[in-house]
Amino acid sequence: MARLELPASLLLLAPACDDRTPASAEEGAEPLGFTTVDTFEAVHTPPGDLKDARYSIDVSDLLHEGNTKVYRGTLSVDGRRHRNADVVCKLARGKTSVEALHREADLYRGRLAPLQGRCIPTFVGLFGGETEGEERACLVLTYEGSVMQLSLYTSTIDFRKKVVNALLAVHKAGVHHGAFNEAHIVVRDGDHAPVLVGFDTAEEHVCHLSGPIEFYAPQPHSSAVGCEEVYWACVVAAAWLPATVDFLNTTIPVEWALEGFEELVARAPKGTDPDLARMHAELTREDLLEWIEERELYDGQPLPVKIAD
Repeated sequence: MARLELPASLLLLAPACDDRTPASAEEGAEPLGFTTVDTFEAVHTPPGDLKDARYSIDVSDLLHEGNTKVYRGTLSVDGRRHRNADVVCKLARGKTSVEALHREADLYRGRLAPLQGRCIPTFVGLFGGETEGEERACLVLTYEGSVMQLSLYTSTIDFRKKVVNALLAVHKAGVHHGAFNEAHIVVRDGDHAPVLVGFDTAEEHVCHLSGPIEFYAPQPHSSAVGCEEVYWACVVAAAWLPATVDFLNTTIPVEWALEGFEELVARAPKGTDPDLARMHAELTREDLLEWIEERELYDGQPLPVKIAD
């Protein structure tokens, strides 16, 4: 098993022959392992820990490999399991990636601090150093769970609401995530709540959200929502009814299709053959009903939306 140790510094050691790879990696990906010993000085550690505490992390898995490498491990301090024992280590190398990791750590310690342990991981520590003349950094956070496997679209209403509320909390804290998608949502072990991760491109942000998000209201225009990231997150999370539906080879507001069959027929353009209008009204309402039934299947409960007779 790989081992990381630090007495006010962090030593990364792993056998080069270790062949474990992240679940998302393609066949033939580079094997897990360090071929050198990397030393990191403590930059920020938890307030409750002693400044000269000796940290060690037993690394068990490579979770992700990209601009940074993310490993899972078990944290001990002075030979005893830390209160946040299950952790991830996010490793960066090179000036640009290291600076991004420092900015991410600053957000965790600053604006995002009140959200730690709720809808984002808990910050454990930041460590920095240099190897062969190259800057290195290691951000340690609590491990919360695995990346969600289902798409948000097919997730339950309860889970999707929690995801949207988590992003709203991040924005209320003054942070723009910058890379919101399913790859940056993990499902917490135990309560199965969503936890947002991947704040390496996040920035401080003044959110101009115009009001609360009402699930299954007709989809508004992005300008009416007031925040592009929240708007597109709601689109991905299928928070709204479609804004429009097709009727007689044109788009109409979804509200027209909900009003009632005869009301929809009456909205046909002047001069439309009545039988043609009625046929298209039936098709439009059938398509909308199929959408509603599909969502009810995913949600496991009726939608608060009904099509009038």
